[in-house]
Amino acid sequence: MAHDSQQAPELPRELPASQVQPFLRWAGSKRWLAARIKSILPAEFGDYYEPFLGSGSVFFALGLDGNRCVLSDSLSPLINCFEQVRDQPSAVHEAVANWGCDRESYYAIRGLKPTDDATRAAQFIYLNRLCFNGLYRVNRDGGFNVPYGRPRFERIFSKPNELHAPSKRLNGTRIHRTDFVSATERATQGDLVYLDPPYVAGHRNNGFVDYNARVFRWEDQRRLSELCDSLTARGVMVIVSNADHPSIRELYGSHYRIESLNRFSSMSGNAGARGVSQELLIVNGPLVEAIS
Repeated sequence: MAHDSQQAPELPRELPASQVQPFLRWAGSKRWLAARIKSILPAEFGDYYEPFLGSGSVFFALGLDGNRCVLSDSLSPLINCFEQVRDQPSAVHEAVANWGCDRESYYAIRGLKPTDDATRAAQFIYLNRLCFNGLYRVNRDGGFNVPYGRPRFERIFSKPNELHAPSKRLNGTRIHRTDFVSATERATQGDLVYLDPPYVAGHRNNGFVDYNARVFRWEDQRRLSELCDSLTARGVMVIVSNADHPSIRELYGSHYRIESLNRFSSMSGNAGARGVSQELLIVNGPLVEAIS
């Protein structure tokens, strides 16, 4: 009796939710901090909010039910990318599949202006994985302008259905493009908010404010601390990661538990500027009470 020799493509084995990895690289990613954040979470909390999404490394590490999660960022292409990976991962995967990873292909793809959302998401992932250090930067016209990063792989996706696992993790999540204050308007008592604003670590002298001005203005840092005070008053649990600098410590003061953590940074283009830096993990009263 003859047998059909063709077999259905093998889907990836189901990964534990906490082992699903981010599908993007991101400058300032908190993948290194995720284990510490997990260690201080209470046994129970309500909805989870992450307003500075980036690569979503902490969201993926926590392994929460997507229906409990509200993810947001102010960067439109990033939000579209997450939405498309959640809603149509196969279309995103297929759009990337035939793009080469050499320098010439990179600049050709960088110059494209896709008209559909799935291809825009594919282009975002492609550029993110091939560009220098996973940076995101645009010119005055809004065009992505980070140079080619000399990757050591020949394909964007090394496995079929590589977006399957992150897509499943994102199922049910509410994803929004919005400012960090607006993103947390509906957070109520017992919810958890993780705030990871853009900042440059390793600048502990008086140049901190000027150096970070283009990344996240001091006015924004003040708005962030005021938001934390507002969330605290509503009984919302808050975790903030931020630069370890006297001005940041003073901003949050004695009303928060502040912990200094060491991390190694390899992001600088100057090898002499790489090394260990200190960053802060800031926790508010409702969370301290919940884990006490």
